[in-house]
This record gives sequence, structure tokens and C-alpha cells, in this order.
Amino acid sequence: MTDYVSSKMISFESNNIRMSLVPLYEVKLYLGCEQNRLSDCKLDRKIPKNILITEIGKFQENYEGTTVPVRVTDTTFISDTDYLEDGWEISAINYPRTNHSHGDVLDFMLDLAEYLLQIFLQKRICVLDCGPTLTDSVYMLEGRWYDGS
Repeated sequence: MTDYVSSKMISFESNNIRMSLVPLYEVKLYLGCEQNRLSDCKLDRKIPKNILITEIGKFQENYEGTTVPVRVTDTTFISDTDYLEDGWEISAINYPRTNHSHGDVLDFMLDLAEYLLQIFLQKRICVLDCGPTLTDSVYMLEGRWYDGS
């Protein structure tokens, strides 16, 4: 993937505090917690958060590229009065101490989305690339086991 912006870290020290400043970019992944009917998992149809966290950890341990730390936050998807689904926002930033490029973070999150799409047989997962430029993008990954509805 292309590295969109080469960021320079600005550091200074004052009163025994070191501060680093880098341009912010964030990549967010949105995942519903409803498990697909095709899944052979013996759990309830809802994906438990602890299972999600375990699967993210397995993915990070086995990832061949640069592993990126993530944050998992509960969220709720609402569409009119007839659709309500709990889910998660999985987010990664260019945390200054890990020195990941924008391309590293985006590649990692797209690969994580593909992994979660398959492991939980999701219908779709969205990845938002909130880059440091005005070229923000939404990637929609959809499972091939669906007819496109």
C-alpha cells in the first residue's frame, strides 16, 4: 500500500516531560456482533466480546506484517425503528511509540477485517480510513457466502 503522508515526529522536553507530536491518522473497523447462521459455532448467535478480543490477539500474534495495537469499543448500529444491532468499533491510530506508517496501519486493519469476516462469517465489515489528508475512504468487505443483499 502507498504511504500517504510521511510524518515527522516533533519532540521537546520541559520540566522532566517529553512530548511527541505527530500528524494524526486513524483506521476504524466496524463489526456487528450478530453471528451468521452458517457458523458452526456452538455459542449464542451473538459474538461475545471476550471471543472477539481473543481472535484479535491470535491474529496479531500470527500477523506476518507489522502488528498494530488496537482499541475495541462497544457501539450500536441503528437504522430506523426496525434495525438495531450491537457491535464494535475496532480502532488503530499511528501511536507515536510504535512508529507505524499510514500504509502499515491501513494494511493491518484491512487484513484484520478480512480475518474477522471469515472467522465469524460476517455479512460485511466496514473499514474507515481517516487519513491525514482529505482522501478519507470507506472499504466495505463482504462475505462471498452472501447473495449480495
